[in-house]
Amino acid sequence: MIEPTAELKHDDLPREESFIVRVKKSLSLAGSWDVRWVTVEPLILIYMLASGVHAPALSSLTYHKVCIHKYHSTITCDNLHNSSNKHKEDYVQGVTSFWFLLHNVANELPAIFLSFLYGSLSDNFSRKLALTLPCLGQTISMFGYLLNSVFIDSHVAYLLIGQTIS
Repeated sequence: MIEPTAELKHDDLPREESFIVRVKKSLSLAGSWDVRWVTVEPLILIYMLASGVHAPALSSLTYHKVCIHKYHSTITCDNLHNSSNKHKEDYVQGVTSFWFLLHNVANELPAIFLSFLYGSLSDNFSRKLALTLPCLGQTISMFGYLLNSVFIDSHVAYLLIGQTIS
């Protein structure tokens, strides 16, 4: 039997640093903050959750703005589901679907061209920047939707500004 020349003690073995220890070390380095430990996954999760919630809300807001613009009455818009207002409801649904088509075009068309820009940004700078810019645009567009819901009498086309930004 061959005996080892030196015994390894448990304390001599290399240990993996825990994530918390690495974060503490990176935060304590001369009071600076190490950006390498920041991940974008939580930001992407929040972005996708917000995107899933905002689509039905945007559809409802568009529906209500189209009705207000056409009939100038919230009472009429609240009672569109009555059988006596069937033709008004059909009109509002048709115009709303047209505006929703324009919303989709306003959202997708800039995305096609910006994907080339974001691709070169991620190659030259950081992938994190390319992933956070759409989140920033979505945040700005949400403030636009909030303003559109406060100023409900404004034209439906103002919703397209938010879609184009996001």
